[in-house]
Amino acid sequence: MSEGRVLEAREVSRRFAARGPRRRGVLALDRVSCSLECGRTLGVVGTSGSGKSTLGEVMGGLLAPTSGEVLFDGRPLSGLGRDGRRGLRRSVQFVFQDPVASMNPSFTVARVLDDPQRVLDRGAGAARRRARSSELLEMVGLTDDVLGRRPAELSGGQAQRVAIARALLSHPRVVVCDECTSALDVSVQAQILNLLRDLQAREGVSLLFISHDIGVVSYMADEVVVLDAGRLVESAPTREVVEAPRAAQTRALIDAARGLEP
Repeated sequence: MSEGRVLEAREVSRRFAARGPRRRGVLALDRVSCSLECGRTLGVVGTSGSGKSTLGEVMGGLLAPTSGEVLFDGRPLSGLGRDGRRGLRRSVQFVFQDPVASMNPSFTVARVLDDPQRVLDRGAGAARRRARSSELLEMVGLTDDVLGRRPAELSGGQAQRVAIARALLSHPRVVVCDECTSALDVSVQAQILNLLRDLQAREGVSLLFISHDIGVVSYMADEVVVLDAGRLVESAPTREVVEAPRAAQTRALIDAARGLEP
């Protein structure tokens, strides 16, 4: 496993255009700086509208920052050529909140896993691709029985496991998990969280873990950044954030998480 920062945001801002009287648009991120270390988990937490998903999309290369820069292995994303962007897409994968919506509803699981392999490994035959799909399904705790099913025929937990298997097809160095367990019930949520931790230990992948639930983030992350209205209000190792929060927004998130405990 390599060491050092795999992803870094430096003074990143992102403004979305708006029509009508709000001609200046919406400032979703305001000069946010943070970094993800190789083989580690960075938690990004905040309420709805805090900018956490936007930060994940900017750091993962899906959105360009309005100002500031994002670095992958020390190289600015803005300076990557065509081959560099293709390499970034292989190295950084996403797992989204709604796994069913992230897949073509008319595809079977077999095709969901097979189509990306046709692009990633053009020399692989059907048998080799099928074997890789079976290997990944086993890795995420599923059997080949699901290959013939469509996304709507899977449970929430099964669909998210398929989404994780698809994300691992390219042997990524980073997986951005954007609220990937918030739509699941508690028992399934725990299974997915433990699966991600096991996969990280086995594969050495770095995780950018985004959630509104600071309890979930504290279970997963080595370090935590807290966002409020697009601004970074706290950044520290997880234990320090949970045991001695400095920002009022962090304390509010912790109080909200405690209020949900039975």
